[in-house]
Amino acid sequence: MTGFTGHTGHTGHTGHAADLFAYSGADPTPVLLEGLLRYQGFNERGVRRPVAINPGDAHATWPGAADGLPPAASALTRFRALEAVPRAFVALGELLSLVEFAGAGADAPFELRHRGGNLLVSLQRPPYAVFQAQLAVLMHRSEDRATHAAEILTQVRPADAFWSSVLGLRADRHRHTIELLDVALSFAVFVIFRFKQACLCPRPFEYSSLIEPILQTPGHDSWPSGHATESHLTARLLSILAAGSRDSQATLTDSNLQRLAYRISRNREVAGLHFPADTTAGRLLGDTLASFVAAVCQRAAQPGLDAVAMAPSWYGPANALDPLRDETQIPIDALRASVSQGAFLWAETPTTVFANELWSLARAEWV
Repeated sequence: MTGFTGHTGHTGHTGHAADLFAYSGADPTPVLLEGLLRYQGFNERGVRRPVAINPGDAHATWPGAADGLPPAASALTRFRALEAVPRAFVALGELLSLVEFAGAGADAPFELRHRGGNLLVSLQRPPYAVFQAQLAVLMHRSEDRATHAAEILTQVRPADAFWSSVLGLRADRHRHTIELLDVALSFAVFVIFRFKQACLCPRPFEYSSLIEPILQTPGHDSWPSGHATESHLTARLLSILAAGSRDSQATLTDSNLQRLAYRISRNREVAGLHFPADTTAGRLLGDTLASFVAAVCQRAAQPGLDAVAMAPSWYGPANALDPLRDETQIPIDALRASVSQGAFLWAETPTTVFANELWSLARAEWV
């Protein structure tokens, strides 16, 4: 039944799941279609059914309908009843409508701003000397490939099993949490690729054929790292969502989530796909985007949500972003503080309705 992998949560009702899956059109069967056509043509006594609908027989099935159509007040009720994919797109559209980009990129800053102009993230690529110095770091880290290979391969796609190992995340108990993560990650991917395209930073193998990545290098630029951005966004959001359910362990849980996020990020360096500088930028971007999403969805300022600006001057032995320093010794909060431009200022209060509702549904799964 490998074609029904996504329905494994219904294993107690395999017959129901398979039949409805076919009915959805995802895996149509001629026999089912023929059966439906034969059924729909006749009533239970074998008499052919009417071919027209009397307008007087049509009726509204939703509360508060004055003219036969759903009232505006039912928008959230109908949002909750949507399938997961369209519900996610509605919430994602709200998030995307709140941001805009500015700047030239490359050797000039490229910025993500809140609608109305206030800075959220400014990134300017590191100088060539940083990437040149970090080639030696990557060669050293390549020695860990044999011991990290299983992790590297299983973390190419979203590392859901790894997050579940820390928090007990389950598809049946936390479906809205997973939906919210999908929305936040889709928002992050949109941001990531705009920064990658603006900053124009080649991959390690483009500097030296000795890197020899153990995975095919993705067909887009390197800085900031997408895996680092996504993993640190996931870690921060899960930490915020789960905080109330395990207050006595909140600090330990957050630490374990951050450790996992960094491990996923660093594994991309071990694989020969990213520089440590890519990871640094991704860590900062992901953590900042997570705090922004949490603030928007809760319609409230989020502790630690600072505007951040990373410039070439931040790279060097005298600063936190030493290109040869092992980042495992630099907590994410310290990295954020090193490039903070002060508390993020809302250009206007976010008025997201559907993203806020999705957050509430997800948060209720952890209470």
